[in-house]
Amino acid sequence: MNKYDDIAEYYDATMKSGYYDYAKEAQSLDSILKGRKKLLEIGVGTGLLAEKLLELDPSYEITGIDFTPAMLDRAKARLGNRAKVVEGNVLSMDLQESFDGIYSHGGPAGVCRVGNNYHLYSFLPNFEDTVKMLNNIARHLVDGGLFVLNIQSEETDADGDQDIGNGIVYCSIKLIQSVT
Repeated sequence: MNKYDDIAEYYDATMKSGYYDYAKEAQSLDSILKGRKKLLEIGVGTGLLAEKLLELDPSYEITGIDFTPAMLDRAKARLGNRAKVVEGNVLSMDLQESFDGIYSHGGPAGVCRVGNNYHLYSFLPNFEDTVKMLNNIARHLVDGGLFVLNIQSEETDADGDQDIGNGIVYCSIKLIQSVT
């Protein structure tokens, strides 16, 4: 069990409250992948994006990895036998296979756009772990494979509170830090 297990039952309500448009993100990802079919989703969570990708193209072979058992239970229920769901950590994963494409929607890494600048961000505790994660991801890509990260933008990120029902309020604030 980890800290994300406690939010698993609220995760879908939060993520589907209007902050993300999974159908639109799946369409964008589908166009970027350009025929790559064997995919790995890093930080699959409850399988929301994988579900939308499979609705667009059932021929995708998706493996989702996450380190939160409660999230994976929900992903397995959502995706059934249409995708493989694996408990694991991006720092130590060794899936014994390579993928045409690896993507991360809101998993351990992404890109944040601030003005005209793009910054890689990571939810990992230190720079060394981020490098280790990226090397491990590269090790799981076929030659010519594609690694796709979500881009968060200061213009599109929602600020303020969103009532998502059942007495739950999702709050998103912009925290922009400049490092010189």
